[in-house]
Amino acid sequence: MAINFEFDARLDLDDLNEVLARRGLTPGGRVQKVVDNAVLRYCDPKVPMDTGMLKDSGPMASAVGDGLLVYATPYAAKMFTNPQYNFQGAPERGAYWFQRAMAEHRDDVVREAAAAAGGRPGK
Repeated sequence: MAINFEFDARLDLDDLNEVLARRGLTPGGRVQKVVDNAVLRYCDPKVPMDTGMLKDSGPMASAVGDGLLVYATPYAAKMFTNPQYNFQGAPERGAYWFQRAMAEHRDDVVREAAAAAGGRPGK
């Protein structure tokens, strides 16, 4: 014996753009600013430094919130890709600072972003 039944249901959801804005997930929003600032902070001790110009150019030349971080010195690309430079007594400072910082702190950046969005990072 089969029983058939019907029901009407209505699910009201907020507009996706409203949800994204409320969570700070729109382009240039709160979460992107948190991510950009965290990446700059974690890269800072790894950026080669002599006069400090290269290190300081990251926060100065980047528009935090755009998702694009720029180290703007004439020699930035050479320093980024050449691991042969010696940074007297500063073993963390050297080439590929972004990759090395993210290898070490990727989960920290994700946690900060999740917290800024009002959520929890997954495992």
